[in-house]
Amino acid sequence: MTSIDRLSGISDGLGRKAPVRVVSTSNITLSGLQTIDGVALAENDRVLVAGQTDTTRNGIYNAASSTWTRAKDFDGVRDAIAGTAVIAAEGSNARTEYVLTTTGTITFGTSDIEFETVQRSPMVVQTITSAGPVTVSAGADVVRVNQTVGASITLNLPAAASKTNPVLIADWKFDAGTNNITIVPNGSEKIQNQSSWVIAGNGGSVFLRPISGVGYVL
Repeated sequence: MTSIDRLSGISDGLGRKAPVRVVSTSNITLSGLQTIDGVALAENDRVLVAGQTDTTRNGIYNAASSTWTRAKDFDGVRDAIAGTAVIAAEGSNARTEYVLTTTGTITFGTSDIEFETVQRSPMVVQTITSAGPVTVSAGADVVRVNQTVGASITLNLPAAASKTNPVLIADWKFDAGTNNITIVPNGSEKIQNQSSWVIAGNGGSVFLRPISGVGYVL
């Protein structure tokens, strides 16, 4: 049986969110495809906004040529609690983890949204640009599917016993709604008790934790 996330392509929970491309640590205008921390934004790039003068406007946004919108996994009362974390992929804050410090019930647009940083060891990023099938590296922390030519792709996971760290697999080309990303575990192993997992939403991602002898869980 295959499990497919067709709603938004995002399966992260309260604890950890899909990576953002870059972090804004100063007040910015939340519209337009601007350059932040040396990174020229493209449509639908995920951005952690952490430095607004009005802290109720901080959070994770999707960049746009017009007005930015909050990311679907960070815009509702059940989307974040104190300790929710997200990692930046590029810019001077690449490989830095940001943790939400706001306590209590969070209402976006009303609550003060504030973050603090947690330094991590260098993040191992595997970028896939060729056609599949492709084997996910045992040491990868993040797998970015960014094929030169848009096409569906199959990713083969290593045996869970050889994967000591979790991995986040993300649609970096933002076309998984058309070109699905099918993730297949090793041998008889499972992903969340399923024989495969499909990312079928544009910009979608899944965070997988290995369990030796079993496979992977969300």
